[in-house]
Amino acid sequence: MYILVFIMFLGTGEYKIGSNQIIYETLGSCLIDQKILDQALLSTKPTKDSFAITKCTQISKKGVSI
Repeated sequence: MYILVFIMFLGTGEYKIGSNQIIYETLGSCLIDQKILDQALLSTKPTKDSFAITKCTQISKKGVSI
């Protein structure tokens, strides 16, 4: 299982950390949404110095009750 997380650096010394709140069963499905999120963040950046880092990260069910 994977989650997609991002860090947005706003160019003003501020940053935001978040997730799209979806758990993916496969890395491939996460990577597809990662490309879509990259494009959305790039097209809506507040300043020319702003940038974002996105990453699909594997999580484990071990020790987690859902």
